[in-house]
Amino acid sequence: MKRTDEDFCRNAFDLQLRACNPALVTSWQEVPRHEEPPDYWLTAKGTRYAVEVTSLFRMFPTGRSLVSARGLMVASMRTTKDIEKRARSLGVLHGAYVVTAKPVSDFAGRLDTLVADALRFIENAADTPTAEKARLAGSDYHAWSIQKVHTNKDIV
Repeated sequence: MKRTDEDFCRNAFDLQLRACNPALVTSWQEVPRHEEPPDYWLTAKGTRYAVEVTSLFRMFPTGRSLVSARGLMVASMRTTKDIEKRARSLGVLHGAYVVTAKPVSDFAGRLDTLVADALRFIENAADTPTAEKARLAGSDYHAWSIQKVHTNKDIV
C-alpha cells in the first residue's frame, strides 16, 4: 500500500497526462514496497516508465507569481526578524510576540504596510502583559497576524 501523497501524485500526474493528450491510454502498476524503487511503473504508448515520488510540495499564489511553502517560510522568517530588529532599534520591544504568517496575495506590495502595522502593534502593546491577536494583512485563512503572549522575553 502506498502513502497518501504517492497515490495523490500518481493520480494528479495521470490527470495532467490526459489533459495534455485526451486520447492517451495509460496503465499504472504499483510496485510492492519491498521491491522499490520505483513506486510505480507507468505504461503509455507502449513505453514503460519508472515513476518515483520523492516529495510533494504546494505552490501558493502571491499575486504575481507562485511561491513554494519553503519560499513562504523563508520570506516570513526574514520579515519577522526584520520586525524584531526594527522594534528593538526603536526601543519598543517589551515582551514576546507571535506572528502567524499565511500566504497573502501581493505580499511584496503589502510588505511595507505589514511591517509598519506590526511595529505600531508592538509599540501600542509595549506596556501591557498580553495583547489580543490583530490582523496585519490578508483575510480569512490567508492572513498575517500578531499577538503579544507574555513579558518574560523580548522577542518576535
